[in-house]
This record gives sequence, C-alpha cells and structure tokens, in this order.
Amino acid sequence: MDTVNYEKTSPTAWITINRPQVMNACDPPTTDYIYGCEQDFDKDPDLKVLVLTGAGERAFCTGMDLKAAAARIASGGPVSNVVPPYMKTDKVTIAAVNGYAVAGGLERALACDIRIASDNAQFGCFEIRRGLPNPPDPLIRLVGFGPALHMLLSGELIDAQEALRIGLVTKVVSAQELIPTVEELAARMGEYPTEVLVATKKAAFAGRDMTIEQSHLYARASSAPLRDSDISREGVTAFAERRKANYG
Repeated sequence: MDTVNYEKTSPTAWITINRPQVMNACDPPTTDYIYGCEQDFDKDPDLKVLVLTGAGERAFCTGMDLKAAAARIASGGPVSNVVPPYMKTDKVTIAAVNGYAVAGGLERALACDIRIASDNAQFGCFEIRRGLPNPPDPLIRLVGFGPALHMLLSGELIDAQEALRIGLVTKVVSAQELIPTVEELAARMGEYPTEVLVATKKAAFAGRDMTIEQSHLYARASSAPLRDSDISREGVTAFAERRKANYG
C-alpha cells in the first residue's frame, strides 16, 4: 500500500506510515492497513520485534487526517468512521518517533512497549484543541497523573527532553541516529528467545495491576516452565563456554 510501507527482515518487522505530505496523518484505509500489518506481525513465528515509525523528518504521526474528516462532515458523514484498533501482541514493539507525535499519533506511540525519540520530536494531546475526547490511559499510567493531566487538558506540546524527563520516552538521540539506534536495539532483542521475551512482557503488564507480592508470585509462576528449559540451559552453558548462545 502506498501510504504504508511494511517490511519484514526477520526477526524484525517495520511499519512506516508513508504520508509525509500530511505529516503522516491517517485516513481510514491507512489505519486499516496498519492494523492488518500488526496482525500479520503477531502471527508470523519468524518475527520477534515490530518497529513503528513515520516517513520524512516532520512527523511520526499526527493522528486522524482532519482534512479527510472535514470532507466527510461536509457530505453529511461522521467526524470519524473508524475507531483505530491499536496493536495487541505479546511480542516486542518499538516506536521510533521523529518529529510530531500528537493526538492519535501519540496514542500509536503509547501503544508500543518502547519509545525512542529523535531530538526534534514533539508530543501533544491535540484532541482537546479540536473538541474531541481523549482516553487518559495509558498516558496517566506511564508518566503519572499530574504530567498526563496537564498534557490532556492543555493541548500543549512537549519536546523530546521533557518527554524523557517524565518517562514518556526512554532515549533521545539525534535525528540521524534514530533509525540506526532502533535497528541496533531491535537486532539485539531479536537474538533473545521469543518465549522469554513474551513471558517478560506479560509479567510486566500483568504486574501493573497487582500488589508487589502478587506481581512477584505471578512472574515466578509464569516463568517456571522456562527456568529449567532447553532455552535457559543453552543460555547458561553458552556463557560458561564463552560463546554466543544458539536458541534455535
């Protein structure tokens, strides 16, 4: 599809929103195709890590295509005729954020497990500017009630360094270093066993709604089948033998 580039270089898949002329805003066909790519990634056993990014230097994604929405309104249609389905996968997802990540674009970044930003990245909850409601979760869970509420109600932009300070992103690099940095991270995680990546992510997300003791017990129980498996045996043996582990 012209508006989305989907590439699979096992063990990594890349989804690049390719509408730079509208700052990678998404119309319904683009949104549907992105979701289809995410489902394909989730089902492909050879893929472990998904990277989501935007084409060009100006924007990661600016959410709903408002010009397309205005055209629908003018013809008697709804503001939006699609509810963006964000990815649900036990595999690892990374947002490589270049430029603006606002409104639904910020939501797409929040749907990823890890967010790495270029130093020109900017983030904002622009829905309030357009008279649209905005779901407060997962922003509140990620950065805390105060910073999240400020973003949700003010519609103000924050830059990459402020996003790093409040925990919205985990790393900030130059625009030139963004893709190489994400490529390196994805390749490194792609060497780890899928089963361990999945178990770790599941335990992390499940534990958010538990007490510390419950989270600890859940993590131990869910990881028990792996703790004396061929996977863990290979990892320990490879370390002892000073060689790279081969997880098959």
